[in-house]
Amino acid sequence: MMKATRNNRDFIEPGKFSILERELKYKFNDKALLIEALTKTVANDTKSSQQQHQKTNERLEFLGDRALELAVTSIVLEQNPKSKKGELNNRVSNLVRNDGTFIRCSEEVKPW
Repeated sequence: MMKATRNNRDFIEPGKFSILERELKYKFNDKALLIEALTKTVANDTKSSQQQHQKTNERLEFLGDRALELAVTSIVLEQNPKSKKGELNNRVSNLVRNDGTFIRCSEEVKPW
């Protein structure tokens, strides 16, 4: 997941949202929530505030990771119908590593 600050959440180009929505066949009503789900926030909050939100953020991150894996798996299966289980697993694993955002991952799955 890519890190973002509270004041710099516009690193995802607006046009990418429509691509993501088309591929997922889902319309996100609140883009701010989508950005929050796809990023880790580096907050300048007090230590107690950060601790208070840490548990919730970790659970949201876990849920986001599973959603990402499911979406990527679906696309990889669709694009590679003759591939074997091991090949599919390796492809999905390489795409959902924690070194990029969902947008970057989706660009690797299907070039726009």
